[in-house]
Amino acid sequence: MLHVFSRIRVDVKTKLPLFDSLVVPIILYGSEVWGIYSTPEIDNIHLRFCKSILGVKQQTPNAAVFGKLGRFLLAIFCKLRAMHC
Repeated sequence: MLHVFSRIRVDVKTKLPLFDSLVVPIILYGSEVWGIYSTPEIDNIHLRFCKSILGVKQQTPNAAVFGKLGRFLLAIFCKLRAMHC
């Protein structure tokens, strides 16, 4: 997805819904079962994407990136989906 974004000009407001509709369902697949466990890899993917679309360094504080974009950790959604089963 980032490769496509590097070739065409798309604004951040469009990139986030695309990530939410194309990537997040794949990442959270089956989280009703495994969502109760710690999954830092999921948040790392999400965070790398967010930092990439903002064009900031990987050393940028995570809270600043999520705050700027109005995002939350995907682990929160995993826990919610696991609790609603």
